[in-house]
Amino acid sequence: MKVAPPEGTRPDTIEDWCILVPHLLSQEGWQTLVQKPSSALLQSRSPWGDTLIKCLLHDVVVLNPPENPAYLLVRPETRAWSCQCHPDPADVEEVREVRELHAPGACLENFWADWPWIRLCDTLFGVLHSQRPPGTLCFGHSALPVTTLERVRRNFPEMGDCSLTWRDLGDQSQALACMLLCRRQENGHYTVHFVMGTSERLQLPSRAAHAIRLVLDAFRCEAIRYFNRPQLTLERERDRTLYMVLSMTSFGLRLPLIPSLGAQTGETGQLTNIKAGQELGLSTWVPYDPVMVGSGAFHLAEYLCLFFRRAGVNVRAYQFLDGQELLPYQCVVQREEWNAARDRFKSVFALQKSAYRRANGGTSVPRIVEENAPRFCREVVGSFLNEVRPQWDLCKPGPELVHQTFLEIPDAVGFLGGFAEGRRCRTLSPVC
Repeated sequence: MKVAPPEGTRPDTIEDWCILVPHLLSQEGWQTLVQKPSSALLQSRSPWGDTLIKCLLHDVVVLNPPENPAYLLVRPETRAWSCQCHPDPADVEEVREVRELHAPGACLENFWADWPWIRLCDTLFGVLHSQRPPGTLCFGHSALPVTTLERVRRNFPEMGDCSLTWRDLGDQSQALACMLLCRRQENGHYTVHFVMGTSERLQLPSRAAHAIRLVLDAFRCEAIRYFNRPQLTLERERDRTLYMVLSMTSFGLRLPLIPSLGAQTGETGQLTNIKAGQELGLSTWVPYDPVMVGSGAFHLAEYLCLFFRRAGVNVRAYQFLDGQELLPYQCVVQREEWNAARDRFKSVFALQKSAYRRANGGTSVPRIVEENAPRFCREVVGSFLNEVRPQWDLCKPGPELVHQTFLEIPDAVGFLGGFAEGRRCRTLSPVC
């Protein structure tokens, strides 16, 4: 089960938000500032000390939405690419660049302007909250640019949900934390939850009701504009093709091999020498051990990252996709990087197969297959907020779930035990 963040810390992920603010998506636990038939502005206190303001919008119309509602929002790195390559003069708030990609859908970004949703709140509360020192903002940033950790998450807390979370990495006493969650309604429209935190203690006068109603209308207009912006079709197409899922198949009890660096790393294990690798300087191979990367279990992303480094292949591999952890035999790579290095990797991995046969005998060897559908360790079943048993408990030891090509075994069973007891051969042609 996911551990709650330390007391006083602002949430990083939508899971953190749901743990720290259990009433996040409910009506209870919020003070209603203004209620309209299809929208509301609400207020609550957070366990880390901030005042939370939530804008709730029902029946938001989205033209040409994706078939799967979990893909309504694009990844932050895709949005940053779009802002640089296809800028919209009206989108002055979308001045951003990616500083570091943590995983597909999670990255550090530099922002040069606050979101208009945040500026709307500052306009409202700047007028109504006169106790604020001059030159400071309740929600936005007084000094820009700012570095923010942004994450997209799909299918959480319910299947079909899509969310974005932001958290500043600057001064934590003034850091902004906010989240946007979208859920499709039965009529095809969307319900939008937008929650922001501020360290200010807000006490609004009774005269504020009319101004808040106007701001709610402005929020709805901004939401409709954002979810129907012209660049979305192009962004979703790039999002769909930006990454590729790789799977490892066709091996038995033993883990794959890795090029040995011998005395450079002090590795121990049975060495296997093959003449075919002498030309590339990769004639000596050793069984891969997760300890080599400081891990306690096999994960394909960790294995391939080490393999890529030792083989001179410039590709990054990730174990997480859009906030969800892939099963140990899968990982994600950026398609452009993979295509550029594919031939080099294929030739080096062929040496691994030769060394594996020599070391272990038989004909079954580890293979890499492209373009698989992702399989996640923690599939969401039902509502996280309403289930007595959290979704993270679903990976506890229990009955195997039989899918089309693999037996999924809970992590506690162990990597080798799970894949050795029962395995079906892939029908797809491996890349190598």
